[in-house]
Amino acid sequence: MHIQLSYESGTRVAVLVNGQPSHTFDRSDLRHLPLVWRDAPAHGAALYRAMFPAGSAAERSLQSELTEINIQADDISLQTTNWEYMHDGKEFLASRLNVVRFAPRHLRLPVSVSSAPLHI
Repeated sequence: MHIQLSYESGTRVAVLVNGQPSHTFDRSDLRHLPLVWRDAPAHGAALYRAMFPAGSAAERSLQSELTEINIQADDISLQTTNWEYMHDGKEFLASRLNVVRFAPRHLRLPVSVSSAPLHI
């Protein structure tokens, strides 16, 4: 599953799943999460509710046979959110799925290539 996150207006975040609109959530709802080191499941549950609200296309996609969730965020505040902690009430999604975050291509740093041999 490929999830794309981008600010729609103000603090509203648009969520696209496999290129199709799913839902929006308010980023400000995630500002007062329980501290991850004090209550990781509660922290993850709030992230899960934002990413997979009941009845959304994202939630329906999650019910299919998945092995990986790729999260592309267009903004640094969304890129640095620890989505790997998403918790569905039973388990952390990352305990059964690969959860990968990455920046969109236009924000990635170029890879430097050297013609010199690698010495370790």
